[in-house]
Amino acid sequence: MRVRTKLLFAFALLFAGIVILRGISFHLENRRVDEILARSQAEKRHLAETLIAKEDEQLATFVADYSLWDEMVAFVAEPSADWARTNLSPALATFGADEIRVYDAEDRPIHLTAENPEQAQAPLSAQELRQLFLGQNFPRFHLIRDDDIWEYRGAPIQPSSDDARQTAARGYLVAGRLLDRQYASTLSALTGASVRVHVGNDPLREPTSTSCIVEVPLADARGIAIGEVEFEFNLPYIHFSRAIRNQEILVTILGMVIILLLVAQISHRSITEPLEIIASALKRGDTASLSRLTGRASEYQLIAGRLAEFLHQKRFLEDEIEMRERAERALVAARADAERANEAKSAFLANMSHEIRTPMNGVIGMTDLLLDTRMDDYQRDCVETIQSSGQVLLGVINDILDFSKIEAGEMTLERIVFDLTGVLEDSLAPFRPQCRDKGIELELDTSLDLPRQVVGDPVRVRQIVTNLVANAIKFTREGRVRVTFGLLSSKDCVYRLHASVTDTGIGMSAETRGRLFRPFAQADSSTTRCYGGTGLGLSITRRLVELMNGAIGVESSEGQGSCFHFSLEFGTPECHERSRPTNSGAIRAAKARRVLVVEDNDVNRCVASGLLKQMGCIVEVAENGREALRKVRQDDFDLVLMDIQMPELDGYEATRLIRELDVEAKSQVPIIALTANALVSDREDCLAAGMDDFLSKPMLRSELLRVFGRFFGGEDG
Repeated sequence: MRVRTKLLFAFALLFAGIVILRGISFHLENRRVDEILARSQAEKRHLAETLIAKEDEQLATFVADYSLWDEMVAFVAEPSADWARTNLSPALATFGADEIRVYDAEDRPIHLTAENPEQAQAPLSAQELRQLFLGQNFPRFHLIRDDDIWEYRGAPIQPSSDDARQTAARGYLVAGRLLDRQYASTLSALTGASVRVHVGNDPLREPTSTSCIVEVPLADARGIAIGEVEFEFNLPYIHFSRAIRNQEILVTILGMVIILLLVAQISHRSITEPLEIIASALKRGDTASLSRLTGRASEYQLIAGRLAEFLHQKRFLEDEIEMRERAERALVAARADAERANEAKSAFLANMSHEIRTPMNGVIGMTDLLLDTRMDDYQRDCVETIQSSGQVLLGVINDILDFSKIEAGEMTLERIVFDLTGVLEDSLAPFRPQCRDKGIELELDTSLDLPRQVVGDPVRVRQIVTNLVANAIKFTREGRVRVTFGLLSSKDCVYRLHASVTDTGIGMSAETRGRLFRPFAQADSSTTRCYGGTGLGLSITRRLVELMNGAIGVESSEGQGSCFHFSLEFGTPECHERSRPTNSGAIRAAKARRVLVVEDNDVNRCVASGLLKQMGCIVEVAENGREALRKVRQDDFDLVLMDIQMPELDGYEATRLIRELDVEAKSQVPIIALTANALVSDREDCLAAGMDDFLSKPMLRSELLRVFGRFFGGEDG
């Protein structure tokens, strides 16, 4: 922000602050004026109500005097027109009444004196008057007649003596008055206000800026308002006070604007203009504009001289900075390209794993279930061939994912006690039918001092042996493939073993051996066409051997076969606290467990349900996360197998909602991710969503047993 702008902004804030303070003062003064107005309005209302009551005293006096007049009692007993003309007719003018009515004790009208007797209507029936007068002294009420409001006063006619007044009334006296313009004029003269009498449905007048409106309600015999007497009082001094304050705040704002403009002009000339010249010179790197400061204050001349020196040095440094920035940009661009390539690779691996593992789960799972059924030999051979082919395809997928994990530094090794000889024999067993078909021998040669049990990762040992033996068989047409294992040393709780895989195959050249353990490397393009493969197996094998603190090498000549030799390190069982778990405890733990399988794929639901039912579980299925949430609310489950990618509600969100359930038992049910995504990042996402473990497709019986052993104490001690 420029200095000039900052100064203007500061003065504007000062101006705004003064205006705000003046506005607050104005608001407080207005509140005081409003209080005065409210007090004045209350006083005016009291005055209006007092005057209306005073005007009503004439009728009240007439009714009070005449209803207790003994001559009136005699008149009710024996009506006399002469007496009424002499005593009642003059009362119309004397007491300001417009009509007088007299009823006898049986509620019959016996006399009416009115300005216009032909148009006089009975205000109420005699029975209504009796009910109105019972228990009340001088009742007052209003009626609407011919769109006008009438005021009535009445009382029971009784003798003047107290004893006689204890008897029943001898009759009833009612006096009425029309609340017309004359009545309003009388009130207006007394109050100095504009007075209007109107019925309830007539609109009220709106007060002006110099007046206030006061309404005094008029009620009928039942107490319901039927109209008002409206007073409009003139209050010019309040309007004058507000006008004066408005002018004051307007003058304040105008004065502040003028002062602001003057201060801005002065500050621009003395402060901001020189600073803008200096800032412009710094921005453009031009010292010519600094000459405009000549003749100004000595401080600006000193600044201009120092600034010229600085600009000369700045130009010298800019060239070097620009060269370094170009180099840094090139490095940043190269790094960004590498990161994008790595992200693209990870996305590809994740998509490939998901898309291939989903159908592979159905193929391998269904063959496992089918092998447990009764079949003839030919059918069993066909199913075993399907299973073997599926395992080969799954091996290719696992090789690619393993390579990605190793590159990312996410590959970890398990350390458990296992039977080394048994693992070696199990690793070679799947290759023996293939060797018989090709007419080659497959041999396993172990030294007598080879330890039977070691501590390490049996799965990765199997993977190393399988990769090397599969390659040897692939490139051998006749002869044999020989696997040897022997003990090199045993000390400090570590076994160091030496192993080799030797074949009589086609061999390889020195050039091929040089690039053999690189990722995706093969002898030449014809190797892929003739023998297949991804070129990842040996690269992964080398990384696994190195993770086991070993080394791997190869000796080979074209047409003379090959020998892959490597070393591995294992722990000794005596120094290891853990013992190898067995499946029997996990199988017992799975019996009668209620398991909910959440999976949108029909084949995968069938595979998972079949494996679980064979283990003795009670299985419920749900096709999506929303249905799973409903079933968990309605029933109790020991375990939930949750797919990730599902319609309506995916596995992540379904897990979060289950964890939010109020019932503690349901919110703590183990939830196992069951997904075709097999990367480490996928596992972390599942655990972050609240899941307890992670199973990748295709789902294997051994992995299910591991889960039951972990969560239900199924490991044999």
